[in-house]
This record gives sequence, C-alpha cells and structure tokens, in this order.
Amino acid sequence: MTLSQQVTQIIIKEFRQDKWMVLWTSVFMLYAGASFGLMLKTAFQQTAPLPFYDIWLMIFTPMLGFYLSRRAFKYLSEDSYTQMLYFYKSLPIPTEAIVLSRGILGLLAFVCNGVFFFGAAYLLSGEGIKENYSLGAYILFSITWIGFGLMVYGMYIYLEFMKSGKRYFWMTMAVVGAFVLVLIGIQTAGLRFSLIHRIMASSEEYGLMTPWLYITVLTGLVSYGCSLRLTCRRIKKRDLM
Repeated sequence: MTLSQQVTQIIIKEFRQDKWMVLWTSVFMLYAGASFGLMLKTAFQQTAPLPFYDIWLMIFTPMLGFYLSRRAFKYLSEDSYTQMLYFYKSLPIPTEAIVLSRGILGLLAFVCNGVFFFGAAYLLSGEGIKENYSLGAYILFSITWIGFGLMVYGMYIYLEFMKSGKRYFWMTMAVVGAFVLVLIGIQTAGLRFSLIHRIMASSEEYGLMTPWLYITVLTGLVSYGCSLRLTCRRIKKRDLM
C-alpha cells in the first residue's frame, strides 16, 4: 500500500469514527462567525482603531484548523491524542502517514471552517464593510487571516503529538496568554495600529497584489510544512509509556 493510500485510509477512518464532528464544527463556526461579524461592525464604526479585535482574531484563527470531535473534548481527561498516537503506532503504518493525514485534516478544516466563519461574519458585519469594501477585498482579507492561522496551527499539531493532554493544554494557554500580553502592551503604549483595518484597506486597494496576502499565506504554508516535518522527526523518539 502506498503512502497516499495509507493517508487516505486514516482520513476516512477519522471521519467515520466521529460522523457528527463536521456538523457540530460547522454550527459552532457559524455562531463564532456571527459573533465576529458583530465585532467587525463595531470595529469599522470606530474612528480610532483598537488592537483588541486584532488580538481576538489572532487567537481564534488558528482554531479554524480544529474539529469538535470526541477526541478533542477528552484530551485533558483521557489524554486522547496520546492514545490515538499509540494506536496508530501499533499498526504497520509509517509515521509519515500519521502526520501527513493530520496535516491534511487540518487544511481541510481551515477551508471548510473558514468559509463558515468568515461567511457568517460578512453577513452580519453591517454596512461599515459592505459600503466601503468589495466582496473580493473581504475574501482576500479572510484568506490573509487564514494564512496567519496556519502559522500558529502547525505548532499546535506539534504539541498535540508530542505532549500529554495536560501539558498540551497549558502550553496552548501560554500561547493565548502571550497574545493577551501583547494586547496589554499595545494598549499601555497608547498605540492605535490595527491589522484588521490595514489588511482590509490593502486588500481593497491592491487586490491580488496586496503584500499582506502573500506574506501571511506563504509564511503560513512554509511554517506549517516545517512543523509537520519536525513533528514527524520527533515523534519517532517519543516514549508513549
């Protein structure tokens, strides 16, 4: 059996094992997107941009790569990710297939969740965006932020495979805490720089030539691939006992 066939089998198994995860994830993303749409409406109505919305989006966009599955809900109490890894390593499946399938599942989640999240946000964002920016600019804005999400999400996959459930939880909390500290620092310094406003304006003005799009997407894909490669190398040395 080729590597691609093994990867495909693992992906199919993941979806069959938890048939409702796509539905519940889609519902949650619609809800989160609707909430963010109301935040966007407020953000673009303000004359002085606030960094709060940037930090919120920085924290949330990496979560677009996750599914609401039973494994995700039980990773703290049962260390379900380690159990999953132990199960797959007990089978005649190469480590490359395990990590690559996880990487592809993450990319599929970013595509589907991104459509629901940013789509719902656009519908409820109000006239502040729809009157001043085109739909094409908003789509580029969305892809740009998905690229940022990929930068962070690759690290989450590494922690998912390499750490126990409790350590994974606290290390992800540390990442969120770091973003919050950045927010506090920006507000303390009195800065009014807003990535949301800059990226949206650049997407409208330059279209497909906006530099933000290529900076985040290319950096996100490269860092995502590097994270998967590092995970594949380190996972072979992890003691699961």
